[in-house]
Amino acid sequence: MTILLEDRSDKSSTIYFINNDDELEMFAYNRIEFSSSRERRFKQGQGFAGYIWESGETKLVSNVNNSEYFQGVYAPRHEYGSILGVPIKVGNSVVGVLCIQSEDIDEFQKDDERTVVFYADMCALAHFYDKIINK
Repeated sequence: MTILLEDRSDKSSTIYFINNDDELEMFAYNRIEFSSSRERRFKQGQGFAGYIWESGETKLVSNVNNSEYFQGVYAPRHEYGSILGVPIKVGNSVVGVLCIQSEDIDEFQKDDERTVVFYADMCALAHFYDKIINK
C-alpha cells in the first residue's frame, strides 16, 4: 500500500492468478480476510476480477455500491467503497489480476492507477520468472 500517492492504511489488496481449472485464484493478499479471498474463484467475465481478466484493461470503480460488477453472488463480503483492478499480463496474455480495495468511495487518484499498473507489470515478471524456474 506504500506505492500509492497518499497514506492508504484503509486499503487492502489481492493478487489472483489463473489456475489449472481456468479460474482466477487468490495468490497473495494484504490486509484482507484471508478465508474470504482464498475461497473465491472467478471464471473469465464473472464478477469484477473476471471482468478485468476478460477485458485485459485497467478499471477503476469509484463507488462499489453503484457497480454492476458487485451484485448478487459477487457482492463484497466486506465493506469497501472503491476498487482498482489491473490485469497482470505476460506479453498480450492476462495471467492474473491485481485488485486494490479502499474502504472509502472515490479514494484513488490517476497517479495511483499509473503506479498500480507498473506494480502489476512487476508481478507479471515475477510470475513469468517463477514459471520458468519451476519447469
